[in-house]
Amino acid sequence: MPADNLRRYGLTLPQISTAVRAASIDLPGGSVKTEGGEVLVRTTERRDYGEEFRDITLIARADGTRVRLRDVATVVDGFRETDEELYYNGQPAIDLQVYRVGEEVPLQVSSAVYDLVERRQDTLPDSVGLSIVNDESEEYRARLSILGKNGLIGLLLVVTVLGIFLRPAVAFWVSLGIFISFCGSFFLIPILGVSLNMISLFAFILVLGIAVDDAVVVGEAIFYHRRGDNRLEAAIVGTREVLTPVTFAVLTTIIAFIPLAIVPGITGKFFRNIPFIVIPVLLLSLIESVFILPAHLRHVGRTKLRGRKGRRRSLNPFKKLGALQLRFSEWVERVIAGQVPPIIRRLVRDRYLTVAVMFSGLVVAVSIVAGGHIKFNFFPRIEGEFANGVIELPFGAPVADTREVARRMTQAAEEVGAEFVAEGRMRRRADGSMPDTVLEGLRARIGSADTGAFGPGQGFPTTGGHVGVVTAYLVPDAEREFGSAEFTARWRERVGEVSGVDRLSFDFNTGPSAGAKVSVQLEHTQTPPLEAAAARVAASLATYNGVFDVDDGFKVGKPQLDLVLKPAAKGLGLTERALAAQVRGAFFGAEASRQQRGRDELRVYVRLPREERDSVHAIENLLIRTPGGGEIPLHQAAYVRPGRSFTEILRVDGRRTVTVTADIDPTATTGNDIRAALARTILPEVVADTPGLTFTFSGEQEAQAEAVTSLTGSLIVAMLAMYALMAVAFRSYLQPLVVLSAVPFGMFGAVVGHLIMGYDLSFLSIFGLVALSGVVVNDSLVLIDAVNQLRSEGRSLLDSVVGGVTRRVRPVILTSLTTFFGLMPIILERSNQAQWLVPMALSLGFGVLFVTGIALVLVPCTYMMVDDLKNGLRWLVGMSPEAAEPEPAPQPGGR
Repeated sequence: MPADNLRRYGLTLPQISTAVRAASIDLPGGSVKTEGGEVLVRTTERRDYGEEFRDITLIARADGTRVRLRDVATVVDGFRETDEELYYNGQPAIDLQVYRVGEEVPLQVSSAVYDLVERRQDTLPDSVGLSIVNDESEEYRARLSILGKNGLIGLLLVVTVLGIFLRPAVAFWVSLGIFISFCGSFFLIPILGVSLNMISLFAFILVLGIAVDDAVVVGEAIFYHRRGDNRLEAAIVGTREVLTPVTFAVLTTIIAFIPLAIVPGITGKFFRNIPFIVIPVLLLSLIESVFILPAHLRHVGRTKLRGRKGRRRSLNPFKKLGALQLRFSEWVERVIAGQVPPIIRRLVRDRYLTVAVMFSGLVVAVSIVAGGHIKFNFFPRIEGEFANGVIELPFGAPVADTREVARRMTQAAEEVGAEFVAEGRMRRRADGSMPDTVLEGLRARIGSADTGAFGPGQGFPTTGGHVGVVTAYLVPDAEREFGSAEFTARWRERVGEVSGVDRLSFDFNTGPSAGAKVSVQLEHTQTPPLEAAAARVAASLATYNGVFDVDDGFKVGKPQLDLVLKPAAKGLGLTERALAAQVRGAFFGAEASRQQRGRDELRVYVRLPREERDSVHAIENLLIRTPGGGEIPLHQAAYVRPGRSFTEILRVDGRRTVTVTADIDPTATTGNDIRAALARTILPEVVADTPGLTFTFSGEQEAQAEAVTSLTGSLIVAMLAMYALMAVAFRSYLQPLVVLSAVPFGMFGAVVGHLIMGYDLSFLSIFGLVALSGVVVNDSLVLIDAVNQLRSEGRSLLDSVVGGVTRRVRPVILTSLTTFFGLMPIILERSNQAQWLVPMALSLGFGVLFVTGIALVLVPCTYMMVDDLKNGLRWLVGMSPEAAEPEPAPQPGGR
């Protein structure tokens, strides 16, 4: 609606808006009840399309003359005016996102999209093209493939280990328990609300070696009791012998996994699927090993080697392998019987020195972590097959400036990609061809971006012509010899400092994130001191090595003109509301109606043409219509005061809040290191110089504190529950402490594993340590059960300890090996798709491998030390240890 037409007909934009609203109506008028029935009355004048609005009458006189909307205005049926633009490979583009819903499978959705693009491509003009970018189903397919492959390899390794140490038939029936428990879990996990995804598949790999622990102990016990051909009695006696320790071992493992199900925040959402997979598998494995496995092993004969004279040459390769395995198994038994007793006897005699040496190793492991020799990152940074560059100019900056920065970043990405190709950093494809480019595509979005802000009320996408994001899609990892981190670092360096930009950040992370790596939340009652403090903290952050993309949290608002009505205008009958309505109608638009049109919401606005509202001059010369029909320029009707608008106002408990954030290079430092440095030096100085200022750490640091606190509390409760269970099983308050004494040593194995494989510790590593506690308890529990059984037979304490360890060393080592080899494929996996799962596998795999050897020595030593403690207490109360009535050895299950 041009301003000249408004003046010509004496109209205002609010008046036209009211006329449009009155003419576009769909309103029920009630009903008329007649003798023939009820008749409804309804006014149906709703207008849905632009052509229907053209005939709306604005002015109607008695002489029949009318002024219609089409006579004075241009009706445009289009989209809202925004600064959003999208470019792909330098060409204007439209972004269409496809999601799965309901029961759809990502791979099926992807296939349907590819088929549609192939069909439509031939029907489009040559100037129009269709490209598929960011197909997350490819990542889904790759992850499924990786986990499926690693799971199969892990299963083969577990079966191979079982076949080496156990009789082939026993190994077969024990391994069958994995298949039975896994298949049975598929009937239970839908009830628990778990789907097949990367986490749940990883959980199956995680429990692959643990699921056979109880079956190994049961099977080994049954064959230990084989005498002659009485297989049924051996199956019964062997199962009864280990029934209680196996049952309580599985229960303690289940308790150890429960804390993973109650971790808060994004971490808990990702990993609560693990216990919901592990627990059903372990329960089914227990049932199978106790009730089904003995029945199978009853029918397995005890193979014996013939003497040399009676040995017959067999051409059957399976029989040859069986004979080799039998020789190896008997050799292992001879080694255990000949070497283990004297070693254990010597160690328990020097038990205090032995335990001291072990604790010194644990102290070394803790010192390595505390001293920063191995870094700790809350979440490992996983490289995706893309790199993002986020642009944030001052509020109110022209969209042309944002477009120019995006063009500069796009050009820099192309130059960096060309450098990698020129350096020969590409790999041949499967078909033998050599890629000629690093970039699959370059996408630039202007007008909206996730600015990466983390704090109260932040973290949501920002819209406006001052923001944008450039995404470089890289070729698959298999086709290049560099990672997205290296590409991003070069890209950042090539772009350099850009004048006039508030913030320019780069990212390549594809894993879960809990917020900014460094985030400091400052609070104060006044804005100026808060702004000065934030600037000081940001400037200090920028001086640390490995810290970049620092943001002080303050955003200068858009230029703003504040209008205050003058007394002269009030004398002409003009009110503040009338002034605001005319100004809003001219520049924002007077909303006439809001209605639904199909799937979309239709809004009808009346406003000045774009060319009459694109300069400050248009504001100054805007004519305001008075109630008497006159006109007055805006600058005469109101005081026009320049200022700035607020971009956002964040308050916590009534205090202004601002969040200073930064990103880090994990190869140079960690968020914990920077946090410690800030809390030690900069922040106390800033607080001292700014009375009333307070600070807290937010972002990833806040999530880390919350998750660690929750997990620590849950772990303590789990340990108490384990202690209670074992106290019931052993009928002792001290023996459970012997079992739990081995748990802290899992950290030693986890630290060694991370050092060997070159990984930093992360919160996922702690997850592995929590799961490890249950496995460690299993081994220690089985050992102590064997010692108690021998003591109940009347043997001396030393002989019982040595004999118990000798009796259980084989199944304990075997259960640890199956757990480690089940996880080894994931530990050795180098694909980016699985890197954020590796730390958990490292902690559990290497932890159980190292702690098993420690437990075989630590448990008998601490068992003896507990007896020393009892004797010492007897001596203190005046009872001679020799004269004291011997205490009957506790037996699991009351045997």
